[in-house]
Formats: sequence, structure tokens, C-alpha cells
Amino acid sequence: MTNRQLREQEVQIERYQFLSREVTDPLAACLLRIIIGELEDDLRRYRAIDQSCVECGVARVSSTDVYGASWPR
Repeated sequence: MTNRQLREQEVQIERYQFLSREVTDPLAACLLRIIIGELEDDLRRYRAIDQSCVECGVARVSSTDVYGASWPR
């Protein structure tokens, strides 16, 4: 995931957070909180992987690597 993609993810999270504060339907608010939590978890997971790669001296991984699509078998 590039820095631009990280920033886009952060902006998307901010938009959902705004919507969750503005929405009046309890079900919609609950679903938005779930979505926000999942997006934040994904962002934290990527940053943790990226940080561990930096500490080990490995090049930054791509988004496909994070989700396991291009890991060697």
C-alpha cells in the first residue's frame, strides 16, 4: 500500500466517522461503526507489517502482499 493509498484510507475513515455522527438511524450508525472499526484494523495491520519490514530491513510490501495474494508458496 502506497503512502497515497494510506492517506485515502484515512480520508475514507474520516468520512465514515462524520457520517456516523450525523446519521439518525440507529442501525445505520451501528453499521457505520462496524465499517470504521474494520477499516481502522486494516490500516493498523498494514502499518504494523510495514513497520516490521522497516525494522528488519526488508523493502515495503505491496497491498497484495498484505493480503497474501503474492506470497511465495
